Amino acid sequence: MHIKQIVASAEEEFPERWRSRWVAMTENAKIETGQTPLQEWLEEVYFEPPSGAELEFSSKDIEDLGRIIRSLLRLEPARRASIEDILRDPWFDKAEV
Repeated sequence: MHIKQIVASAEEEFPERWRSRWVAMTENAKIETGQTPLQEWLEEVYFEPPSGAELEFSSKDIEDLGRIIRSLLRLEPARRASIEDILRDPWFDKAEV
């Protein structure tokens, strides 16, 4: 169940080299995570704030943050973004200091 949650959060396909083991693990199991895709969850959490809360980010900002977070959640560790990659992202150039 935890692996399925990770796959749902990463929003990417299982690496081919892991696929046969994944199929074997899930072949006879009916596993539902009830997980909301990351981008949808971010938008829900951010755009449905408690009353009176002031929003600082645009829809595009939340979309960019989702992209950045997904780059950290890659299933293959070697494919995950490094901190240097994240800090070089253009989104941080437009953030106010």
